[in-house]
Amino acid sequence: MWDQFNPPIAPDAKSTRGFNHPNCGRLLCPASYDWSDPEVRRALQNGSRKYPALARDWPRVLWEDEKVDQEDLPKGFLRNRRLIMAGRHSLLGPRAANQSTAGKIAARKPKAKIHRIQSITVGFIAYTAVLVHFSLSSQESFGDGTTPGTYPYEEFYQYLVRHLEQVTAKETREELLAWWTRYTFSHTCHVRC
Repeated sequence: MWDQFNPPIAPDAKSTRGFNHPNCGRLLCPASYDWSDPEVRRALQNGSRKYPALARDWPRVLWEDEKVDQEDLPKGFLRNRRLIMAGRHSLLGPRAANQSTAGKIAARKPKAKIHRIQSITVGFIAYTAVLVHFSLSSQESFGDGTTPGTYPYEEFYQYLVRHLEQVTAKETREELLAWWTRYTFSHTCHVRC
């Protein structure tokens, strides 16, 4: 199930999201910062250069349970349930994102079936990370990050793709893709969706 944030987020009010919201801010906070530190929180809310949130400063939402092991950064990386839920929503439909038991997934034919998608790619994982980040942010539209106060989504996407294709070990990448494929296309979402 999608999170019930406190305070609740109005679906049409992007201005209340991002670093302006305690839950969204915690999820978007770069993994190298401590969101519980009031100075960090204020700096991120004010766009301070002291604590930038750049495309290469990956947010906590990319890690399983938002738990980042600074000594072992690959541990849980790109295994957050929100990412899987967003991927399922994108490929299988909105009901599939929350589905926890086997059964009919969608009233209409899912995009994955229409386009014969049977496995997950590095590009899809990066695209899903962009969607999740954007949905949590206060930014009204996608941008290239050159306008003050906007996030560079294209650069974020490219950093993730490059990291997975060029930095991540082949065995680790293949295991991640298999994991994503399994949890995206299974009839149930076993990562506490």
